[in-house]
Amino acid sequence: MGNVPQVKCHENVDSPTDSGFKSVVSESLEDYCTADAFYDSLWLLMRSPVHPMEAMMVKEQQVVDQGEEEFTIKVIYDGQKLKLYGLAPESRDYYKLNQKVVGNRKELTIVCQDMKGDGTHLHTGCCKLLRDPARLEYSRIVDGERRSGQALASLVETTYIAPVLTVLARRKAKVLPNHVSELHGGGPSVISEPLDEWLTYDMAFEFFVEAVKYPPGVEDHGEHTRLVETDDSFELVCFEHEQLRALNYAKDSTLPARDMTYMGRVDKAAGEIVVICSVGRELLFTSFTHFHRDPVRIESWQVADGKRLGGLAEACVLQGYVDMIVRKAEGSTGWYF
Repeated sequence: MGNVPQVKCHENVDSPTDSGFKSVVSESLEDYCTADAFYDSLWLLMRSPVHPMEAMMVKEQQVVDQGEEEFTIKVIYDGQKLKLYGLAPESRDYYKLNQKVVGNRKELTIVCQDMKGDGTHLHTGCCKLLRDPARLEYSRIVDGERRSGQALASLVETTYIAPVLTVLARRKAKVLPNHVSELHGGGPSVISEPLDEWLTYDMAFEFFVEAVKYPPGVEDHGEHTRLVETDDSFELVCFEHEQLRALNYAKDSTLPARDMTYMGRVDKAAGEIVVICSVGRELLFTSFTHFHRDPVRIESWQVADGKRLGGLAEACVLQGYVDMIVRKAEGSTGWYF
């Protein structure tokens, strides 16, 4: 969905900063952002590394600041939910992340020390933003050995570069994370820059209603989906693929099927679209999208497991939709880049 920037990382490259050592080094980021801007967004991503689609699996997420440039983060999955969804054979809780992060804004470095749940050290990763041109260098120390192979190159591309550039890419209208919203009782949200150059309020709303029927991973409506629409609502069911069904690790799960369902309520008078996303009969999250008139802007947030979310991950989702409707307004014949 939308235009996800692609920047390749190369494995086992001579380190530009540590003579005699190898690193993963990305190709230039200059087409999308500066080194400083990438650093700032990567820092935010590391403080909030949970994607909206996995938020309801999280039992505990804790960030403790140790200073201006140091924090620890702990993310624990709920074992009962992992088993319910067939993602684990047992119902024990699982650490997704237990990490100490130390940054240096002046040197553009971020060092991440990953640990087991009991605090035992696993490995240390080092990110460094390079200038002229802007690039990302990464290496990992495991049992005293420096590593920079293909697996780490792929990890850097998908875990760091893609989500950061999705938000930072020099787009016609960016989506900004961590907005302080007054809507629905207040809380975090993400919000677009003004869209008046391309869209009227009516166009933005109508195009978005159509775009939201193509959530991430859905590029068309065929045999794997079912879409039912009314004037003020829609229901989209994405049927569980055979490959996913084969990966059910908990055959005794009480979940009848892992079909993904999006139930949308559309209220143009109020300028709001609410979408409830569930798997089987289990709620994943609820997304709220609000349309502002003067200037035309789109604001959004998600609620998962009682928590309101409006960080970098949510900005990536809204950015995809904003890209789609701006492109549509400019005369594209389809939704996709």
